[in-house]
Amino acid sequence: MCSERRRWWGGSPDASRPVPKASSADPRVFCVEPMRGNLDVIRECSAKAFGRAEDPSFTVVKAAVGDRVGTARFPDAAPGEQKASLADAGSSNKTVEVNVTTVDVLMSQYGLTSLDVLTVDTEGFDPSVLLGAERTLQVVRYLLFEVHQDLSNSPWADTSLLGLVQKLDSKGLDCYWAGNLGNLSRLTGCWAEEDERRHRPTPWNNVACVRRGDIWHAVLEGFVR
Repeated sequence: MCSERRRWWGGSPDASRPVPKASSADPRVFCVEPMRGNLDVIRECSAKAFGRAEDPSFTVVKAAVGDRVGTARFPDAAPGEQKASLADAGSSNKTVEVNVTTVDVLMSQYGLTSLDVLTVDTEGFDPSVLLGAERTLQVVRYLLFEVHQDLSNSPWADTSLLGLVQKLDSKGLDCYWAGNLGNLSRLTGCWAEEDERRHRPTPWNNVACVRRGDIWHAVLEGFVR
């Protein structure tokens, strides 16, 4: 089935397909970031983009995201640091206490009932973030997250990619490897126990998922090889 689908969608994307649109005429963006240095940069860029420090269309939330609400230690690193995570809480690096929330709590807190795009990049803690997004995964249209089974001191070290893909499948989402060559490779229905054993620990890779029946699904299928 996987090879047949790759051949069927192996040509160039169909330019005649409708262009996907946001579900709202007045979309909002939420940026969740726990590190003070990055927050300062994000807010500075936001002020330059919108001409003011706060804008209704772009909300910056100072917090880490996981599978529970509470507090945790997080590195207080320099702006632009991309490898800091909750795994560094016990390291010798300087850490500060930050609030921890979940995607579902944020959705409820801001009165959101729909979500077009959810992107997750938490240096190995993506499985925890998705655990805290049970309700959101029922409605999100497009999901992007990282696989990082090579990070031993993280939830990915104990998480099965196959199990996660199957869970997302049960919520109506098809998932694909998203490389940097402009194409996709199907995971849903293709990634099997043999693949999990052979490639574990899978190093850093991006996975894109899209809701079946959504107009975006047809668009993504056009990039499958």
